[in-house]
Amino acid sequence: MIAQLYLFVKLVDFIKLVLVSLAHHDFRKDFDMPPTPVTTPAMKSPALRPSPIVALGARVHVFLRPERREQFTRLFRDVLGCSVEELEFGLPHPILWVPLPDGSGFSIEFSELAPDPGPEPADNDRQAFRGAWIEFRTPDLAGCLQRLDEAAVPSFRHPGSSHRYFSAPGGQVFRMIDIDYQGP
Repeated sequence: MIAQLYLFVKLVDFIKLVLVSLAHHDFRKDFDMPPTPVTTPAMKSPALRPSPIVALGARVHVFLRPERREQFTRLFRDVLGCSVEELEFGLPHPILWVPLPDGSGFSIEFSELAPDPGPEPADNDRQAFRGAWIEFRTPDLAGCLQRLDEAAVPSFRHPGSSHRYFSAPGGQVFRMIDIDYQGP
């Protein structure tokens, strides 16, 4: 009985050792995944409790100057084949709504108060820091990229990413990714 207890204790010690080793192993490297995000004490919640924010919403809202309306509409309606609707909310200009098949979508509010990016498209990082970048998922990545290239939509590469980024009329930056893409 003592021998069995001794073996059991040694087995438990061995399991603890394996679990500690596994806890410190970065499995991301085994699957050629990006590095583990760095978390500093300042980034952690002060109370170390779960965040009440659990997901991003399925809607994006951007602001553009009214003179960019037709160009922006053509890009998403004619080049990318999206449904485009005008919604009236009593504002000086109707809101453009682009619903997507998964129930998500984005809206564009046209306002003279929106920043004017000037005549140059955001075709590099220096010009693309004007707002949030949007990510669109598609089952036909090659087809979408081809349509964007054929329409001469300005694009650039960001040094921290292998994806191409595009600049919509008005300066809004977006990227197209495969629907099954996993990663940052």
